[in-house]
Amino acid sequence: MSGIEKTKYQNFSDFKKSNIILENLLIKTDNMGILLEGDGNIIRNCIIESGGIAAIAMAGKNGKILNNKIILNSPLVPGKMKGSNLNRITEIRQLIDARREVKSAITLHYASNTLISGNIIVVKKKSANRHSIYLTASSKNVIIEGNTFIDDQDPVTIVGDSSTVMKRNIIRQETP
Repeated sequence: MSGIEKTKYQNFSDFKKSNIILENLLIKTDNMGILLEGDGNIIRNCIIESGGIAAIAMAGKNGKILNNKIILNSPLVPGKMKGSNLNRITEIRQLIDARREVKSAITLHYASNTLISGNIIVVKKKSANRHSIYLTASSKNVIIEGNTFIDDQDPVTIVGDSSTVMKRNIIRQETP
């Protein structure tokens, strides 16, 4: 999904029907939590905690993200840089660039008619490049309902011609 917003992908919209179901999983990682591509994938009743670019990244229509706890952490050193020798200037620059990358709890590409419902979504150290839900590449009619967003006044970032319907979501302040 790297570079999916580039021109060569702008007219791409067809994914094979895959119907992958991920259920009742505990995933904790410093990298990408879940990456699924295909039509009709479902993630439900999971706990996904990620320090990478996304806790969940999905490309394809008709997906469902249901009743999960999704946490996007903010590690000092991103997962892809673990084990780097931060004494060298080039690696310090890479660290700065990695911390500036767009990150999100949920990223959707070409995900029209996807349902995101009943989730608890937490983004630690929210900033201009750290999002709860990030919709790109013609993700139209994404239904976002009944979710709880912790400390996030602007839970959805829409890029390009993506669109969403939001219903009965809650924004709750986390107590220290």
